Amino acid sequence: MEGRLVKSKHIQFVRDGDAFVVWHSLFGYPQILNAEGIDLLNFFSIPKTRGDLKESRTFLNAEESLASLENIYFLVPPDFDERSFLAMETSRYEKTIELICTP
Repeated sequence: MEGRLVKSKHIQFVRDGDAFVVWHSLFGYPQILNAEGIDLLNFFSIPKTRGDLKESRTFLNAEESLASLENIYFLVPPDFDERSFLAMETSRYEKTIELICTP
């Protein structure tokens, strides 16, 4: 079964003319999106699959954009705990720094 994705609850944006500055409030990753990019994000306001996106025929050739939005955590699986993931990654980073800095 194909995995579902949903727009992260941590997405923030500010409109700047015809563009939108969009970022993830936990991870960062500021992006400049046009209205179609915002519509693509909003398509996933409720969990949907890539198949749902294709069936909608609203966004043509959106696979690359979808992959990019997923890579920067703008789109996540519905059960993905972003705060726990960030805590785990931070802990891993701190342990690596400890190992490097310990004589």
